[in-house]
Amino acid sequence: MKARQLRTLLGNASVSNVVARHGAAEMFD
Repeated sequence: MKARQLRTLLGNASVSNVVARHGAAEMFD
C-alpha cells in the first residue's frame, strides 16, 4: 500500500473517531 493511501485512511478514521465521540458526547449530555 502506498504511504499516501495509508495516510488518507488514517486521516479518515481519525475524523470518524472525532465525529463519533462528538456525537456520543452530545447524546449523553
